[in-house]
Amino acid sequence: MVQLEILHRGKSSAKNSIQSFPCVIGRAAGCGVRLEDPGVWDQHAVLRHDDDLGFSLIASGGGTLTMNGEAVREGQLKNGDTFEVGAVAIRFWMSPTRPRSPRSGDIIFWSIVALVVVLMTTLMLMLPR
Repeated sequence: MVQLEILHRGKSSAKNSIQSFPCVIGRAAGCGVRLEDPGVWDQHAVLRHDDDLGFSLIASGGGTLTMNGEAVREGQLKNGDTFEVGAVAIRFWMSPTRPRSPRSGDIIFWSIVALVVVLMTTLMLMLPR
């Protein structure tokens, strides 16, 4: 999961959790992250995720963005990077991953294996010698 932290004078004012990609950032009603600022376009930027390349931010409509103080049309994001959409500063955070909990299928599989071992051991002990 990704969090976009909206900054106001360097301090956090809001956090948006992003779970589906691509995510459009802008003023329009259908955007994944809506920003009510006059300098933000209807669809200002797109946040994308690629398993091989990681996270990237792309300016929409031929415009530019400011990422870590540098004007770019597109850029790769790392944990803690800051970018500006219009006059709105946003910090990019990746949430720490949680260890996977056992699925019910795993529990059922290992329960069956344990049952088979117990049954085989019982049958072996019950057979005449």
